[in-house]
Amino acid sequence: MFGHYIAGKTFSHKIDCFCPGGHHADVLKIQKGDLINVTNERKFTMHGWYFLIGFNDICMFYMALADLEQYVSNVAV
Repeated sequence: MFGHYIAGKTFSHKIDCFCPGGHHADVLKIQKGDLINVTNERKFTMHGWYFLIGFNDICMFYMALADLEQYVSNVAV
């Protein structure tokens, strides 16, 4: 699952916040053609595995493994 990906369609992703209460959660709109880099860096929380994602070389955030799997399977269908 590690590597570089290009978004095949536009979608929104809610960025999870690890702060108590999750007050810093935000929604990121990923446009068709955006570059997504899934890195080896990951961490385990009580919600499961999260991987560090680079987005268009602009920002980095952690995304749940379950979300990554869902996005990849939706594009493959």
